[in-house]
Amino acid sequence: MDRNSLKEPSSMHREEDMHLHTYTGETSVPYHWHDEFEFLIIDKGSCACRVEDEEYILNAGQCIFFSGGILHSIYSCNMEPFHYFAVVFHPYTLYGTDCSRYFSPQYSFQRIYDSKKEPDSKIINSLYDINDLAKDKPFAWELKVKHQLLNIFIEIFDNSYYTFSPSGRAKNTSNDQLEKALQYIHTNFSSKITIENLSELLCYSPSYVNRFFREHMGRTPTEYIVSYRIHKARALLEETNISVLDAALDTGFNNVGYFIKSFKKQTGITPLKYKNTVKKKNKGLKI
Repeated sequence: MDRNSLKEPSSMHREEDMHLHTYTGETSVPYHWHDEFEFLIIDKGSCACRVEDEEYILNAGQCIFFSGGILHSIYSCNMEPFHYFAVVFHPYTLYGTDCSRYFSPQYSFQRIYDSKKEPDSKIINSLYDINDLAKDKPFAWELKVKHQLLNIFIEIFDNSYYTFSPSGRAKNTSNDQLEKALQYIHTNFSSKITIENLSELLCYSPSYVNRFFREHMGRTPTEYIVSYRIHKARALLEETNISVLDAALDTGFNNVGYFIKSFKKQTGITPLKYKNTVKKKNKGLKI
């Protein structure tokens, strides 16, 4: 299977002529990767972030960094509400034709930043400034964003928030198996997926498949499959005029009651209420 099935296209991460985009969200995001770097800041509640097979719990005021090419996902802790914003950018935005060595795979940057600590708070404040600049777009906002990004990495290098390895990142066999399982789920989510399917795919026993998912993803295969199906159902309800029943069937649920229960558990509201809320929001944007 092609690893690119888990990749977000670079076209998603652009603001006008700049290879940077900011996002806000309050729901889970399934495993994916992109070429761009990303800072994700939690500004309300708490959530869990999986970076390949490591889990981090983040609380309001904390930030996590993802290098390009790294698999990552975000989900709620105990189904509690949370809110975040993210700054996604290609490092080429900073270095152009110079200084690319500082952003090569030989450098691994600190993963977690906390606004209660110095100089972390400077880094997080700069990210808030970037988010505001990208939303408001004052004159020469692109130059101001570059200035803030450069300040962030100057703080990172000045405070030794990085490690250097001449050979780059080590290859991890478990990550290969994890990617293989995720690619299968993301490709076949609308069909029936069993533990036996995953067992055959990974050449693991069914009991070890469950253990492997818990160790590397913090969830059972079934929990991840349901979460991903809800993610796809949300997109259908946002982007089309599909009925709740059809959204359930198109994303692999054969029981609409279970779909509604799972959707509400993950998002806090029923799919019908979600659909109506999105419709109202879209109408407001058109006025």
